[in-house]
Amino acid sequence: MDHNNHWAIGLFFVLVGVVGCEHPAHRERIAMRENNLKETAAMLVEMETERSEKLERTLAMLRDWHRDDLVKSRRAAVEAEEWLHDDVTRWQRNEKYNRELLEDLNRGNIQSIEETIPLILY
Repeated sequence: MDHNNHWAIGLFFVLVGVVGCEHPAHRERIAMRENNLKETAAMLVEMETERSEKLERTLAMLRDWHRDDLVKSRRAAVEAEEWLHDDVTRWQRNEKYNRELLEDLNRGNIQSIEETIPLILY
């Protein structure tokens, strides 16, 4: 292929491109493509805006959960201390009774063992 053929082929493509862009069908396709690109760009902007809003809502929700967990943990610690205190108080209050029951069992009086053991343990 000689140098003139290259020019001819190149000129052909330039003319087809220029003339093709002037054709109504080509202009319609280009306009449709531009419209699709604008819609895609608008959608991406909206998604990015929503993403930051969702992140802010998620962070607020996590802060609320954390605050609630702290309150519940503090309350649970107080309740656990109260339960422990109540158990110790109950054991101290029933100490004499439990000792007497165990002494009866130790002396061989085992008639009420099924009733006695749960009272002592719980």
